[in-house]
Amino acid sequence: TGTSNSEEAAEFKKLMSQNSTADHQQKTVNLLNALFDQDISSKDAILLVQNNSDCNMILRLEGKGFYNLAIPTHGENSLVLPKGDYKLSSNVCDVKYNSTKKIEKNLLVTLNSPTVNNVAGSNILSAKSQK
Repeated sequence: TGTSNSEEAAEFKKLMSQNSTADHQQKTVNLLNALFDQDISSKDAILLVQNNSDCNMILRLEGKGFYNLAIPTHGENSLVLPKGDYKLSSNVCDVKYNSTKKIEKNLLVTLNSPTVNNVAGSNILSAKSQK
């Protein structure tokens, strides 16, 4: 909430560096298992986040656990997480993004560059979700 840009950049770098080969392989195994698991009673879902903005970002999820997902500019990252209700928040190019999502199946969230809303004169972050 009161995080400066330099603190956020340092945290982003740390989160990206934690993606060691072993961690990356385990994440890939979890992702593929969830992707090919056709069992509707599965307790997990995949969240894929595309960052179409010109800034690196950290998406913070709060629900059945707490997750910080680093997503590079014009890149994507994914996470296998327990199904449920989540609060999503981020700082995208100095514009706050807050949303609540019910994640009951695999979900794609795309975050675009902030745009200026001519009516209100304030920055609005556009996002779209696909299920």
